[in-house]
Amino acid sequence: TLKSNKCAKVGPNPKYSPDDIRNLVRDVPMDQRSTTRDISATTGLSRGTLSRHLKIGTFVRRSTRIKPLLTDANKAERTAFCGLAAAGEAGLPETVEFEILWDVVHLNEKWFETVEFEILWDLSYEKLESVFLTFESVMQLILEHDGGNHYVLPHLKKAALRRAGLLMQNVSCPVSLLL
Repeated sequence: TLKSNKCAKVGPNPKYSPDDIRNLVRDVPMDQRSTTRDISATTGLSRGTLSRHLKIGTFVRRSTRIKPLLTDANKAERTAFCGLAAAGEAGLPETVEFEILWDVVHLNEKWFETVEFEILWDLSYEKLESVFLTFESVMQLILEHDGGNHYVLPHLKKAALRRAGLLMQNVSCPVSLLL
């Protein structure tokens, strides 16, 4: 190729400045920001323009495994599920304890297609107990946050409590969360 004899920048002037791009992307609703194709359809910008500005750092890519877009119906269903699991047959006393899940088996049907089939049978009693205590703690946090995902699971220090002989069999939940 031959070098251009023009002394200035060659090519058309850009339509959008980085600030314009940043403002357009910022105005896109969260549920329409999952892919550049969605952002392109919402803003009217081409995918090439978005990719170019992503590359130069006008905006940054964010990803998360948490699903922040729970609808109110999802939150109500999660709260009801946790509340029913906590209430049990005893009704609603002052403090509700989650049911002990020793007689409940949760299976993922895809699990049986994996190579690690033997691992299921190698889980110790302590590991299963720890998993279900964590599960009950998560259910309590879901109730505290009205079915949402925006909570931080505190460290329960199960190993230290187990060594001291103080590990609880299940998690207690205040009845005010169920009402």
